[in-house]
Amino acid sequence: MTKKPRILFVVEYYYPHIGGVEFLFQSIAEYLASEGYTVGVVTARVNNTPRYEVLNGVTIHRLSVPKRGSRYFFTFFGIFGVLPIARKYDCIHTTTYNAAVPGSLAGFLLRKRVILTVHEVWINLWEKIPGISSKTKNMLRMFEKGILGMPYSEYVSVSEATQRDLLSYKPQLKPKSQVIYNGINYDALPKPQTVTKNHKAQKTLLYFGRPGVSKGVENLITACNATTNKNLRIRLVVSKDENARYEQLCSTITNDLISMEPSLPRNGLFMAIQEADYVIIPSLSEGFGYSALEASIYAQKLICSNQGSLPEVVFGDVLFYNPWQPEELTTILNTLESAPFTTIKPKFFPIAEAVKAYSTLYESAT
Repeated sequence: MTKKPRILFVVEYYYPHIGGVEFLFQSIAEYLASEGYTVGVVTARVNNTPRYEVLNGVTIHRLSVPKRGSRYFFTFFGIFGVLPIARKYDCIHTTTYNAAVPGSLAGFLLRKRVILTVHEVWINLWEKIPGISSKTKNMLRMFEKGILGMPYSEYVSVSEATQRDLLSYKPQLKPKSQVIYNGINYDALPKPQTVTKNHKAQKTLLYFGRPGVSKGVENLITACNATTNKNLRIRLVVSKDENARYEQLCSTITNDLISMEPSLPRNGLFMAIQEADYVIIPSLSEGFGYSALEASIYAQKLICSNQGSLPEVVFGDVLFYNPWQPEELTTILNTLESAPFTTIKPKFFPIAEAVKAYSTLYESAT
């Protein structure tokens, strides 16, 4: 009987830290453990979590780093914690961006197989991102090039769009590259509710999510500030994790039709999606797009950026637009009642398919 490879995940954040990437790697790790693999995780320690624990068969090592900027401290100092632990494993699985440095270095120094999951490739995107100085953009571009230039055995892109961007930058990686879509646990989602709609003339457009520079919130606010459609209420539900950025975005709102509020509890958010007449995904880039997928499941109508993986992921009644041109969105908002939505058949991305694809990858020859 062939011995199962011992897998070590090197990720900047892991459960109980919440996010799409954290959910993905927790799902893979716990599935492998249930199948008899020896599975470990090295991650940054946050939220007063224990330095060491075994959770659902997965051995978790949390490295103590300063809370402020924890992901960056993990990037540059994580190797000292990863290296002694990685000696006990056969394969290291890491991810862009911050965890890739300690993960790849440990694999190189110990001659271990290293798999990199690539969420997005921004090499040609940094120059267009608003709200960042040219100096910072150049530093981030150099950092990304450094990450993608490190040695890996395989590259896994989370969408066809991400793989296209990766191979556009480094065509020589094609023999080592494949696509494994992120997955979602459909059983854990709340069941859609029957929502009683008021039939007033005013309709609600909802945005929800983080205020990250790739999410297109600046361009969205610019477009919404210019709308003259008095029959539209624009509701922005934005995470306050980056409080200074949240306040900055609030200060740019000039149209009384727009309201902005902090994130809602998960069940409350899903209800808000169902209550809205339209949901908008204005992202400038998306490697996979968990929010877009959830919006497709619950929203009545979806106004969606045409960037990155979004055309691969979304479905239902969808209207695509170019998020780099806020005036295009303003025109759509001003004529929303007659806008030409297209119906796209449902798409499914079960997490079980993702974890099985990864387990097949682990078992393949090095």
